Amino acid sequence: MISWSYGGDFINQETGDAAFDTEPVQRAMGFVNTLVVEDQSAPVPSTEGVTNYRIGMNMWGPWTSWYIMRDVEFDWDVVPIPMGTEEVVLAWGSTLAAFKSSEHQDEVRQFMEFFLSPDTQYQRSVDWAWFPPGAAATEIEGFMEVDVLAMTADQKQFVIDSVANGRAPFVHREEARLQNIYDQELSLVFAGEKTMDDALAAIQDGWQDILMG
Repeated sequence: MISWSYGGDFINQETGDAAFDTEPVQRAMGFVNTLVVEDQSAPVPSTEGVTNYRIGMNMWGPWTSWYIMRDVEFDWDVVPIPMGTEEVVLAWGSTLAAFKSSEHQDEVRQFMEFFLSPDTQYQRSVDWAWFPPGAAATEIEGFMEVDVLAMTADQKQFVIDSVANGRAPFVHREEARLQNIYDQELSLVFAGEKTMDDALAAIQDGWQDILMG
């Protein structure tokens, strides 16, 4: 996502090529390198948490307020993600689908209509801290109360407004292999065993082999 905020992406959406050799991605990863390696103002990703007082910001979904932050003993808030030249947030969700071969098309359709109805979305927010994807559910009386999702009205509104800048990630059938290369190379950078430039070159080659294979 960091590359999006600099106007780039890890994969060229038009050609399908790896894009770690492009200027926007290199600027974005240079920013990460500055935070983690050079001035050490940010911890190595996935090693620290807000609740142990080691960092002051982390990127989570809106469910965090209920499952992680509701019992902390300090004030917290929802803020924009640090960005480069563009404001963008990760948009992710769950998908409902019915197989074409299903013998119960009507029943499936009825379930989906029930499951995605504003009332059911609202109830899932109350019971399971599930931020509703439909605007109608957020407009139901009581949704903005802090008891729902353990978020204030302002915090909920911030999440709702941020949807305008939402973007879904590119999904690839070899995503696990791609992620493994990325994680391994960055771990060498964070351990001081490799420069970010060398790691990006290695990721570029590794990803390109997979993407073009």
